Amino acid sequence: MLTHRAIEPMNVAAFEREIALSHTSLDRRDTAAAYMHLDRAHIISHESLPHHIQVHRETLSVAVMERKAGKVIAELYSIVVLSCMRHFLRK
Repeated sequence: MLTHRAIEPMNVAAFEREIALSHTSLDRRDTAAAYMHLDRAHIISHESLPHHIQVHRETLSVAVMERKAGKVIAELYSIVVLSCMRHFLRK
């Protein structure tokens, strides 16, 4: 028998910790660690559209810094789509 699990509210403290750790990693020029923390923040943020968009903006800034064109395009696409969703969900 399948059971439905209630969706837990986003853990804001964990999200903010991962964002802060990504910034610390970037200060040390460790982009691999920064991406790891952003991936964790991305997973945590799935329950909050504004936080989810924030992760994509943060990831975009790392991709621009690294000059990864494909990643930049992917993040821009995600930001546009999520921002449109946010706009239309408000109405």
